[in-house]
Parts: sequence; structure tokens; C-alpha cells
Amino acid sequence: MQPFTSAMPSGTSLRPSCFHASRLSACLALAVPLLAGLPLPSHAAESALLRDIRPGHDDTPKACGPLFAVGNTVYFSNQSASAGSELWRSDGSAEGTLLVKDVQPGPESSNPSLFGELHGSSFFIARGSTLNTELWKTDGTPTGTVRLLSVPSNGEIPTGVAISDWERVGSTLFFAAQFIGNQELWKTDGTPAGTTRVKDIAPGDLGSFPTSLTALGSTLYFGANATGNAPSALWKSDGTEAGTVQVWSPPSSGSVHGMDEVGGSLLVQVATRSSPTASLWKSDGTEAGTVKVADLPYQVWKRATLGDRLVMWMDNEVWVTDGTADGTRRLQTVSIYPWQPPVVVGGQVFFLGSDPSHGLELWTTDGTESGTRLVKDVRPGGNGALGAMAALEGSLYFLGADTQRALQLWKTDGTDAGTVKVAELNAEGAPSSYSMVNAGGRLFFTHARRLWVSDGTAAGTVRLVSSRSEPRDSFPGQMTRLGGLALFIAYDDEYTQVLWRTDGTDAGTVRVKNLREGSTLLPYVDPSKPWVVRGGEAFFISSDVLSAGGWQLSLWRTDGTEAGTSRLKVFKNPGIASGPLVLVGDTLFLAGTDAEHGLELWKSDGTAAGTVLVKDLAPGPRSSQFMQWEALGNRLFFWADDGTHGMELWTSDGTEAGTVLFKEFAPGSATGFGVPEVRRPLMAVLDGTLYFGARDTEHGLELWKTDGTPAGTVLLKDVNPGPEDSLSRMMVAGGRLYLSLDDGTHGLEPWVSDGTEAGTVLLKDVQPGEDNGFPLGFTRVGDTVLFLARDAEHGAELWKTDGTPAGTALLSDVWPGPDSALRFDPQTGVVALWGMEELGLAFFQGADAASGQELWVTDGTAAGTRRMEDLVPGEGSSTPTNLVRLGEKLVFAATDLLSGNEPRAFPLAEFLPDTTAPVLTCPASLSATAPDASGAAVSYPPATATDDRDPPVIEYGQASGSTFPVGTTVVTVTATDTAGNRSQCTFEVTVTRNAVPEEPGPQQPEPKAEGYACSSGGPGAGAFWSLLVLLAVACVRRRASPL
Repeated sequence: MQPFTSAMPSGTSLRPSCFHASRLSACLALAVPLLAGLPLPSHAAESALLRDIRPGHDDTPKACGPLFAVGNTVYFSNQSASAGSELWRSDGSAEGTLLVKDVQPGPESSNPSLFGELHGSSFFIARGSTLNTELWKTDGTPTGTVRLLSVPSNGEIPTGVAISDWERVGSTLFFAAQFIGNQELWKTDGTPAGTTRVKDIAPGDLGSFPTSLTALGSTLYFGANATGNAPSALWKSDGTEAGTVQVWSPPSSGSVHGMDEVGGSLLVQVATRSSPTASLWKSDGTEAGTVKVADLPYQVWKRATLGDRLVMWMDNEVWVTDGTADGTRRLQTVSIYPWQPPVVVGGQVFFLGSDPSHGLELWTTDGTESGTRLVKDVRPGGNGALGAMAALEGSLYFLGADTQRALQLWKTDGTDAGTVKVAELNAEGAPSSYSMVNAGGRLFFTHARRLWVSDGTAAGTVRLVSSRSEPRDSFPGQMTRLGGLALFIAYDDEYTQVLWRTDGTDAGTVRVKNLREGSTLLPYVDPSKPWVVRGGEAFFISSDVLSAGGWQLSLWRTDGTEAGTSRLKVFKNPGIASGPLVLVGDTLFLAGTDAEHGLELWKSDGTAAGTVLVKDLAPGPRSSQFMQWEALGNRLFFWADDGTHGMELWTSDGTEAGTVLFKEFAPGSATGFGVPEVRRPLMAVLDGTLYFGARDTEHGLELWKTDGTPAGTVLLKDVNPGPEDSLSRMMVAGGRLYLSLDDGTHGLEPWVSDGTEAGTVLLKDVQPGEDNGFPLGFTRVGDTVLFLARDAEHGAELWKTDGTPAGTALLSDVWPGPDSALRFDPQTGVVALWGMEELGLAFFQGADAASGQELWVTDGTAAGTRRMEDLVPGEGSSTPTNLVRLGEKLVFAATDLLSGNEPRAFPLAEFLPDTTAPVLTCPASLSATAPDASGAAVSYPPATATDDRDPPVIEYGQASGSTFPVGTTVVTVTATDTAGNRSQCTFEVTVTRNAVPEEPGPQQPEPKAEGYACSSGGPGAGAFWSLLVLLAVACVRRRASPL
């Protein structure tokens, strides 16, 4: 914000007089609109770029996620500053590498995820205008990119469409979709009318969770459960509801764990949750024709069909089966890299494997013991590094690194001698590879987050460019305040994550440390896991892809300096990292693994030596699978599965003896924890009581509470009586517990609880009837709590409540009509809404009919809800995220069209008490001569005053142009701003009398002071000039109105 300046002398008369020409020009600029009946212009604060961490532009598409080939075309998700993450395609040329469709117009992302192909079109899910993920298809043209399935905008649960599996059977594409809460089997013929649910196998909120979709002839086979909680059985479908039936149920509570068509039969793997072992079955698609083949020592991780045999990878072993007991045997001891699917070329299956001697290298098997072997030790020793691979013209091509820093394109015929380097890949960025496909006889692959193409030769291996150049982004994230600094993670020119800090100024925005060190190839700090601040240090977790293959979990500590930033502990091959860091007193709790234990409870005192395992709940390599935890007093409460009791509530004081099962809600191996999404907040502490969601043998997922003792652990209220679930989310705000509950009558709506059954009540049926208002993001602003909710009339907008039904209402329809103003993550429920109680404000990411997603502010009233700036004018979006307050600035990440996504700062002065007086400068002292003893009329230059809020009012002890007596007069000048802050200065006017009186002569015109202008008017102009001078006075004395 530029300072306001006042410079008009006081005491101006209403007749034409002299004042500074520059002020005349400024006042005329304001006077003309007023005379024409136009409003005065306003002066609004704007954010400023803190640092362009990745300056310049880039014409190379950034391929985010896997590639998908359809014919000669490859589809991929590309991130750009102007369009966000959207669907692109490439035919291998610069002209043919382009955006297919900007599903979410402007910088906001639709985040497309490709999954299937039918009739030359590819299918994908993306976030559309309804804020939900939707099913789309494309033929590669904008007009041929159409929506097939979306969540209704009438207030239904905004989780959108989530695809977990798919299979093509004839001219039908079957897929398992989560739609409006439950997951069932769907199908499409590529048209909106032909996209329908096949059958609601398990009615209710959960669904049947179809898995392992497999075609056998003209019939689809899959695993599903009919109740939502039972083990998965074998089902089949001909695409009709009547023809979708259960075939066979595995014995002993087993579930269908995987399925493949091999030699005209189905090979089905069956496993149980409580055991690491599995069994193999063979089926002809009938119950009588489903027979057991063999027991397996481990559950199967990966599978590949090789002719009439199935190759299986389990634990650290490779097996093969022909569907008979004798033909099911172990081939070799080697661990497969689980993120790279095996590739079949001719009579061989290639896979990435590792053993203690060779690290991650290329292996092959022909289904025999002797034919299961290492192909080539690309990087000798235990630190091999390989990436994506695909078949081309009878050879396997893969990305490998024979040095620490460089990837090359290789090809092989399966022998050591026939494994040769094709091309060096010289590109900025870490040696990383995620995907490779064959599209029309050419290889497309990603390296260093860029798209490459190859015809299998060195000369024909090039990095693709497009005709569209975009600013380079650093994507600042995980903003965390540490004292007077904000720490954050940003990408550098090599596209690796780097720790930065800022004090809210350009000079104070500096690089702290590159998180890639040692054997780490690509560090990744998960934004879903908030950092923990303890004293002058911050702790965070990174998930690191290793140069030797696999990945690790790292616990970091930082004080905001390079020397004070270090890894405390590395957890190797951690499986699924679950849960955030939690601080209980001075002890940090987290989930981690080591060579002997699965994912278990660990603690840290902030030192490497003090980071230790608390207790091995599930003994040995099995994980206890932590889900959600919260501190109550000096104890930690969490959900875990010890292999005996199922997922139940545990507690720990940080010692092995003090880590015990707290309460078993569902006896035996059943689970009392009924939340499929780990990140849904279903634990909260209020006034010394822990509130949480649980289900027992009589109730669905309901609200419980505990005072930390088993006797004080009770069901608070059975909101939806019987086995049906009611609880979706909870959050503490403004000294109350706010919940998203479904009582079976009103759908998911906002509730409030004071901790008693009678005090747990519905606040508002936002979306009337059984549909859902789906409240999220409860945030306190003064005496009001804000939240996001949606209805058919207003879309997703801000609502407010004082904790009573009568005081719950729509705050403001920011985007009038059914369009939604607010955005959120439909899977996690995270709303882009940041409350700052100390200011009595909340900031949010909002949109209206005139602008895209920009930074908004509200004080909890409709009048006080407004857009702060339009950083990307028009329909484009700056998509502000990661807001942190640093003193009088708001630091955040946002996108503009010049710098891309970078850190910015917005001044908060207008929202803070004004305690700073104006800066006042008096004119220099001056002298004058009086013709007689009565003194002299003296005019002096105006004083100047600046203020960072509003134009101050300047008052003078004696007006310019008035008569000053003979002698020295001290003139006091006072500048006052709107808040009453006052500054003063003085100057002297000295008047002396002429020694010799002069004879009176003809009257001379008054001298015109240099730099000043006298205004006068002819006949008939007096009224105009009087009005103009009044406006001038109003101009210089006008106070700034609130923005």
C-alpha cells in the first residue's frame, strides 16, 4: 500500500485563492467524476511477490502421474500456471502436444486421472464445476471431451466419483465407482445415458467394494461383499441387474484378494485380514466348479499372466502356477519393486527386483527356476536404480542409472550381453521416472517430471516441447509459523523439495536446506500431515524415494537454519505411512518401521537417540495399522489392530507397559473403527474430554466420549438408532463440538454438542429432507462459527452459527444462485478456510460470477465479506493456499500469470489497530518585511504528512496568507489520522519593519509565488469555482473509508 499524503494548508477561504498546482491537478481528477455523478475511486491493498523461486518460463510439459496410451496418442495430466493440472495429449510432435480441455477454467486444477479405453476414447475422472470428481471421456478433441457422470448439485454428499478398478468386456467398460458415498459396480458404453450402476449390491453408505474385475469370455467376474462389512465373495455379471449374482463365498471368513484369467479359467487368491497367508483357488465361474489349488505362505502382491501360467510375487519370493497343486511352486528368492508392474515380452516376464547383493535391478522369469534370474547388474553393488519400462518391437526398454545422478534409456533381449544403453538423458532434475508406454510404435516416458519420446534409437530419443510456454512454479506448501518466520517447502530447478523460510519480505525469503541428501532421490513432504512446533523447533515427516529403489520415511527437525535442520530418524520400507505427528507434553509420537517390525508406535524427544519404538503391538513384521490419534492430558489415544482384537481403541503414556488396549468395541477380530478414510477427523478434545466415533455390536458409527478411564467411556448419543451410521466428521470451534451427522431423516447436516445427550442437537437442515448439506470446516470468528455447507438453491457457500438452531443461517451467497463459491477437497473434507481469532476474521478461497478462486475475507457478517484482490483478473484463479500470519502480513502461496505459483504477502494493516502517528514535515522557517507596525500577510508552503492508513488532516496554528505581527511567530502544525494518532512540528515566521517608509505609489499586482497557481474566474464563473474549491478542501481533508 502506498502512503497517503496531505499537503493542503488550512484556513483556505471560499473565494478563489492560491494553492499548489499539483494538488489542483489531483483534486480536479476527483472533482470531475463527482461533478459528473460518478463514484470516487478507492485505494485497495494488494499482495506482493516475496520471491520468484523458480524464475523464467518453460515450454516442456510437466507430466504429473502415469501416462495412458490410446492408439498413437498418449494422454497425461500436465501442470501449468494458466490452466492448473489438466488433461493433455501428445502424438510425439511439438504441434501435437497440447491441452485437450481446461475442465476447470483458469489456474484451478481438475486433476484428471486416466483409467480406461473403449472405442478409441480414453476415460478419466476429474474435478468439474460442481467441485466433485466426475467421470469424463475424450477422443482427444475439446468437443469430444464430455462428462458422463457427475454428482447431482442438489446437496448430495460431495465426494464425487472415485474409480478403483476397471475391465473391458466386449463393447462395455465396467468399473468400480464410489458415487454419492457408496462403492458399487458401474458400466458405460461411452454415452451419458449408457453410464449406469449395474446393481446396488450392498445398499447403504458403504457399498459392496467391487475388486479384481476380470473378464472371462463375455462375463465379468469380481469380488464383492453384500453387507459392506462382510468378507468379499466371488460375483459375476452380464451387465444387467438380474444377471449380477454371487457365485461362491470363500470359507473361513476369507475374502477374494485377487483374480486372473489363465487358460480359460479363473485363478482366485483368497486371504484373511488376520493372517499373512493365503490360498489359491481355480474356478470355471460356478460354485461347484470352484476348487482349492494350494495354500500359499504369503499374500500375493503382484501377478502376471505368462501364457497358460500365472507368475506371482509374495513377500520376497517369486512363484508360478498352472492351476494345479503340483504346478504351484516357488521359483526364486527376490523382492519385487511394487510400484512398477511386470512387463511380458514374448515368453518372458520382466520385473524390477532387489536382493541384498544387487539392489534394485532388472530381473526376468520364463516360469522356471533356472529361467528366473538377474538380467544385468546395471549399477554394480547394492545401490541399483531403475525406473519405468515397456515393450517395443520384441525388446524391453527401461530407464536405468549406472551412475548416482543420471538416468539412461536401455533395452534388453533378456541376456546380459543383449542389455545395452540406448541414450543418455541429459535434463535438469533428479533422476526420476514414473511411467513408460508404447503408443503407436514409439515410447513415451517421464523423466525429471518431463515428457520424453523415443523410437528406440539415441537420435530419436528427445524431450518433448509444446508451443505453449508457461511460468515455472515452485508450489510453496506446508506453511508453518515458527516464531517470527514462516517455514515452507518449495520445488527448486531440479524439481526436488527444498526447505525455505520467510519473514514476510523479499530479502528475508531464503533457502534453508535441500531435503535430498545421501541415498534420497526424491523427498516428498506430505501436505496432509501438519507440522508440529515445540519451542523454537519444528518437526515434519518426508516420504523419500530412494536412488536404490523403494522408499523411506524420514523424521526431520529444524530451527529454520541450515545447520539446525537434520534427519532424526529414517524408517526403511515403511509400507503405508499412517497418521500425523502428535505432541503429548514434550514427547512426539509417530508411526514408523524398522528391519524387525511393521508399522508401529514410536516416540521422539527431539533427538536421534531419543527416537525409539514404544511397543510392537502386532509382533514381528506385521503392522498394527494406526488410524487417527489424539492427545488427552498426558496420554495418547489411537486406533490400532494387534492381530487379535481387530481395530480397537488403545492408549499410551509413552512406555511399553503403559501402552494398552483401552476399550474393545467389537469383540474378537471384528473392528470398532468404522472409518474407511484415514484422514477424516473423528477425534477431538474439548474441556478435558475426548470425543470420537466408534461402532459396536448394537450401533453403527456414532459419537462416543471418554474422560480417559474405561468407566468414563460411554456412547454420547445414538443419533441414527440401530446399526446405521450417523457420524461423518467433527471439529471443535468456539468452545463447542460441531459435527456432521445423519439421523436417518435429515441427511448429513450440522449438529452441535455440549457433551450431553440432550445438548447434542441439529442446528439446521441446510438441504431439506434426506439429502445432505454436508457441513465442513467449522471455524471461529469472534462469537460466530463459520462453516461450509451446500444446498440446491445456493451451492457450496459460507454459513454461520452462534451454536443455536435460531442463530444458524447462510452468511452470504458469494456466488448468487446454485453455483458454489468455496472449494474443498471432497475426499478429506479440507476447506480452504483459515480462521484468525485474534483478528476476528476468516480468510478463504472463494469465487463469484466476476472472478475465479481468489483470496476473500469475512468478519462473520455479510457486509464484511469481500474479495481482497483479483490477482488473476476475470475468470482465472490465483488459488491462494497455505495462509500464515506474520505480524502485519499474511503470507501465502498463489498463482499469477507472470511468476506462476510462488510465495506472496498481503498487508494486514487495514485489519489491525492503528497506533502509528503520521509522518509530518514542516516547511522551512521564513522571513517577511512589514510596511508598517501592523505586520504583514505571509504565505508559506504547505506542510506534508504521510500515513500508511488514510490521508491525515493537517491543521495550522496560524493560517498561510494571514497577517503575522512584527517579530517571530512560532507556527505549530498538527497532523491527525483517523485513529486519532497525532504528530506535530513547528516552524518560524519572522516579520521585520521597513526602516524608511516608502512613498505610496501605484498598486502593484501581488507577486505570484513560483510553483503555485492563482485561480480566478470571469463573470458567471463564481459558483463553479466555489464548488471546485469546496471539493478541493474535501479532497485534502478526506479520510480514507474502510476498504
